[in-house]
Amino acid sequence: MGRPAVKINYLNGQLGGVVRAEDRVAGLILSGVAESGIALLEPKQVFSLEEAVSLGIAVATNPLAYQEISDFYKKAGKGSELWIMLVVNTTLLADISNKNNNIARKLLDAADGRIRRLGINRKPPVGYSMVNTECVDTDVLTAKINLQELLVEYQAAQKPFRAMLPHLGFDKTQTSNLHNFRQDTHNGVNLISWSAYTNGQPSVGFSLGWWVSLPVHRNLGRVKNGDVGLLNVYFPDGTPIKELETKWDGFHDKGMTFLIRHYTRSGWYFVNDYTCSPATDDYNQLSRGTTIDLARVVLYNVLIGELLDDVEVDEDGNLPESVVLGIQSECENAIVQNMRENISGKPTIIIPSGQNFLATNKINMQIKIRPRGQFKDIEADLSFDNPMNHN
Repeated sequence: MGRPAVKINYLNGQLGGVVRAEDRVAGLILSGVAESGIALLEPKQVFSLEEAVSLGIAVATNPLAYQEISDFYKKAGKGSELWIMLVVNTTLLADISNKNNNIARKLLDAADGRIRRLGINRKPPVGYSMVNTECVDTDVLTAKINLQELLVEYQAAQKPFRAMLPHLGFDKTQTSNLHNFRQDTHNGVNLISWSAYTNGQPSVGFSLGWWVSLPVHRNLGRVKNGDVGLLNVYFPDGTPIKELETKWDGFHDKGMTFLIRHYTRSGWYFVNDYTCSPATDDYNQLSRGTTIDLARVVLYNVLIGELLDDVEVDEDGNLPESVVLGIQSECENAIVQNMRENISGKPTIIIPSGQNFLATNKINMQIKIRPRGQFKDIEADLSFDNPMNHN
């Protein structure tokens, strides 16, 4: 039966769509080599690039790690909490993500479950052979399956997180066979399919830093966020993104996360923030996933305070209305105080009557939060007007 606990289940399919909780603690797992201040598979907490450098991470010895951490802080800002860990470059993404291996799990546990946004990046060793008949390395396809299993386990433990993986194996000559990530069921995983560098190494650190800089409800591609501040951007095979402009819509519709131009605007913008899941999944966007995760953490903090408390029951063995209203009020106030800017209106909290509380010592609740909408498509009719035609 296990020890007394609070259990919160995520309901899906509800949108009909085809104490301030920490929500921006990030983690980065990167292929690299041991340094003087950080061994392989050793989690470290840093708050700036300078702190990472003090651990020995340098351009000459750890080019990927230095680049990723540097790019993270360019966007997240100095002072942002980041947990880092290095793994040997022969370690597959699938093995890093595997819940049965103590790799990603080790970093998450070192941060005591506080990591809400995780990035993983790998630069394969020389001689590594990718299998990419679907325009993505099969290692990535396995990794997102494993990572979803891991994050579901951590959700159940009240330590929710969402993650970014690198789109290794992209090949512009294979795009007609591109895997459709929007037909997958991995709604906690986002695929980074772009690079700030001519070598095409996916810019997970940059994307993670941009993500951390935004409130939980905000889409990575919101134009009012501003452009990302880069002049040139590339797909993961080093192809300039501009070169494949005619394929942008198709890449977007299959769930790739990359940068695009909005003409009349300068700079580059994220195309969207889709996860590897279909349009019918309520959490098919990072911004929806992080919003529900924050609500989960806030509610858990309230409800755990009630655990094993004794309450008076009425003559029918039910919870008195005053107790029910008290719990509803606590939950509502916590959500409003912590998420006023992240959701629409107030939450709906229902505690059905007639529960046989004395027999089960358990109450069931329904808590619904209404997310903020996002302008996805804007259509306007434009024409000349002849006032004489109004007569």
